[in-house]
Amino acid sequence: MWFVVILLIVAALVMLFFVWKMSRGRSLPAAVRQRLMEAFRQLEQIPDVHRRVMEAEKIIDHALITLGFQGTFGEKLKKAGPRFADVDAVWRAHKLRNRIAHEQGVLVTPTDADTAVAAFRKGVSDL
Repeated sequence: MWFVVILLIVAALVMLFFVWKMSRGRSLPAAVRQRLMEAFRQLEQIPDVHRRVMEAEKIIDHALITLGFQGTFGEKLKKAGPRFADVDAVWRAHKLRNRIAHEQGVLVTPTDADTAVAAFRKGVSDL
């Protein structure tokens, strides 16, 4: 009887370990991470806040593609969600990017743009 209980507990722990390991997956190679962070530093030179947000999402999208995630950005974000310390911040940044891309006359404040770019930058560092 005790043997079965212990066996079930061990099996559950092994399954939890594999689920945890799968959610973490592999991380970005150091050289790729360094190149992407340099791209974020170059973003600071872009005066147009709309374009800055658009370009920042391209950087994190490249990171997700490098790690093997496929689909739309939203699909990649859903799959990679557990890897991010603050996935909600990345979603908010993505929603701002979508507003810029799809709505006419969207006005983005420099503060909103900086917040979105920071969320994308932190997302890349989490990967």
